[in-house]
Amino acid sequence: MQSSKVINKIYNKENERVEYHILGLEDWEFFDTILNFLKKSYDIEVQSFSEGIVVRKYELLYECECFTLEYHGDIGNYFYGLEDSRLLDCIADNLEKRLQNVPYE
Repeated sequence: MQSSKVINKIYNKENERVEYHILGLEDWEFFDTILNFLKKSYDIEVQSFSEGIVVRKYELLYECECFTLEYHGDIGNYFYGLEDSRLLDCIADNLEKRLQNVPYE
């Protein structure tokens, strides 16, 4: 398990997936910021999405790799794939560098 100031990478045994939780930036509106960052930086495509009262879930595609960006009212913003991924590690590292000195609570 890797832990840092902004990104916490965990393996969720229950769902059998690697998750990257964005700490301190858990609000609903920040989801749009993350999605726009992914679109601009990685040219991702939105394959499908669903939005509810406390959940937003977007299935994303970059080249041939699918992953999910999700907001949950009890958890915050996070993204995940079914297995460990260089792409998701790269996104996490990029977000960590960009958000490292951003003040938040």
